[in-house]
Amino acid sequence: MNTDSRTLFQKLSTLVLSGIHFIYSRCIRPKASDEDSRRQEFILNIILFGSVVLVGILDLFILFLSFQHGNAYQGISFLGYSSILVLFILLLVLSRVGYFKIATAILLALYYTSATYSAIRWGVELPLAGFTYVLTIIIASVLVGTGFGFFFTTIIALTLVGIGWAQVHGFTPVMLSWKYQPIGLEDPIEFSILLFLIMTVSWLSNREVERSLVRARKSEHALKIERGSLELKVEERTKALRAAEHEKLTQLYRFAEFGKISSGIFHDLMNPLNALIANINSFEKSLDGGAQSKQYIVRAVNASRRMGALLGSIRKQMGTPEIFTSFPVKQELDEAIAMLEHRILRTGITLNTSIEETIYVYGNPLKFHQIAINLIANAIDAIEEKTEGEKQITISLTKNDRFVTFAISDTGGGIDSRIKDKIFTPFFTTKTQIHGLGLGLSTTKEIIKKDFLGTITVSTEPGRSTTFTVVLPISHEKTKEDPENSISKR
Repeated sequence: MNTDSRTLFQKLSTLVLSGIHFIYSRCIRPKASDEDSRRQEFILNIILFGSVVLVGILDLFILFLSFQHGNAYQGISFLGYSSILVLFILLLVLSRVGYFKIATAILLALYYTSATYSAIRWGVELPLAGFTYVLTIIIASVLVGTGFGFFFTTIIALTLVGIGWAQVHGFTPVMLSWKYQPIGLEDPIEFSILLFLIMTVSWLSNREVERSLVRARKSEHALKIERGSLELKVEERTKALRAAEHEKLTQLYRFAEFGKISSGIFHDLMNPLNALIANINSFEKSLDGGAQSKQYIVRAVNASRRMGALLGSIRKQMGTPEIFTSFPVKQELDEAIAMLEHRILRTGITLNTSIEETIYVYGNPLKFHQIAINLIANAIDAIEEKTEGEKQITISLTKNDRFVTFAISDTGGGIDSRIKDKIFTPFFTTKTQIHGLGLGLSTTKEIIKKDFLGTITVSTEPGRSTTFTVVLPISHEKTKEDPENSISKR
């Protein structure tokens, strides 16, 4: 094949492919949204388009025969077949504009009516009527459903029985001359068209079923792969969570062991410190020297007492006895503030306090000491991360007839609204592992709820400040008033 012939062949191939694509997009491609409707519309469009082509060819053949035989032609008229062609074209247009279900109903009615008319006029044994009924049943089953196919078969069977009974008893005149006339070429062509349509519908149905099975198998295979991948991800995630949990528990264990050891160390330190204080006091009383020497001794005594108070506060922090009594809240707050005073001074924080003197709460004073330490330390942590602006912590303690309100505010920059609801979750922290485990606030909330029957809430202005408000009942007895409601009353 030379170059010119190859170029011509490529152009013809491109032209043919373009024509096929144009016909498919304009006459066959389904427009429905769901898969079942698209499948039914696609098969209907194939049937209608094929019917248009085949009936058009047969119509041209009838036109040729009518011209060839002239007045001697006794077959179906050209105009009659042309009207059938026009009807198929209208049905295809109706399907293409979105009314394919209506087009399906009209098509079934057309085949049923034509087959019934043929059976009535030329007898129920007319082969063309039988083939048409078979085609109608197949189309009904494929385009509508097998249930409707059974129903339509019943209608056709009753129709044939009724027509046959009427013809047997002579109620309906029958034209049987077709049995004795020589077979024309149009007869096998009509049978061939019907057989071709039956095969086309069956092939399209099987083709769509096979495609659905292929898609189902592919989906099943993809699901298996996805399931395996998901199981692997779950396993990896579980391992990571277990590792993180082990890491946290290991750290907690170290802190617990340190607490046990520190408690003993602080106890041992208290004895020599007490002895030091006693000796200094005795030395102070025996001095009769100058005022400056006595001033040095007073300073040493005060520092020793201060050290004793701090060690007592630390030992209280390490202690866990379940002691329930009515205790002065201010005393526990003062000890907690004293314990963290070095951090407050180092960070340059201005501490503002508004604490009523005579406020007592029933509960475990060690637990309240822990609450105060956790909340004040949390406020200091928030301010330590701040590089500029004012650094203030405000502590207030008030009461009414039933409840004590303890509030701590800081200017540490607030809490992001996206994590505000997570701050009381165990192990949730925005700090590094060195500075926090994410247990302080969750532990504080649990103590307030379990040991004091109280509540803790947080309010924040992102970028500016945060306030934690603790509401505790003065007595452990269940009150009719909710602690949260008491906040709003204030």
